[in-house]
Amino acid sequence: MAEPIVDASPLIYLSRAGYLSLLQVLGSRLLIPDAVFREVLAKGENDAVVQTVRAASWLTRLPAAPLSPRVAVWRLGAGESAVLSRAISHPGSLVVLDDARARRFARQLSI
Repeated sequence: MAEPIVDASPLIYLSRAGYLSLLQVLGSRLLIPDAVFREVLAKGENDAVVQTVRAASWLTRLPAAPLSPRVAVWRLGAGESAVLSRAISHPGSLVVLDDARARRFARQLSI
């Protein structure tokens, strides 16, 4: 199985609650697409969530990558689109998404 790919909201909410480390049950390294990382950074460098995510060495930021045309047509948010595009290009990926519409498309793609 490919390394898990995480969207912004799970990172943000688990960080705020002090439970970001729960994501480690998914693997020793989790991937965060650049678009997701930018969403997390929206509050600025002094935000506690940003500091927590930056300090988690097991979270790996991925460079920006082109969106899959199969995902782009759905017009999801940037983070959800980046997560699903990465999963399409890496079969067997596990994704962590909170958006119901994105989860529905993931199921349609057998992700």
